[in-house]
Amino acid sequence: LLACLKGLAAQGCNGPVSEAIDKIEKHINKKAHEQK
Repeated sequence: LLACLKGLAAQGCNGPVSEAIDKIEKHINKKAHEQK
C-alpha cells in the first residue's frame, strides 16, 4: 500500500497522497517502537 502511494506521489499526485504517506509512515514507526 505504501509503495503504491509513493508511486502516485512520484507521478505528481500530491495533497491527500502525501498526507496518507505521512500518516502511514508515522503509524508504522509508532507500532515498530511499541513495547509489548
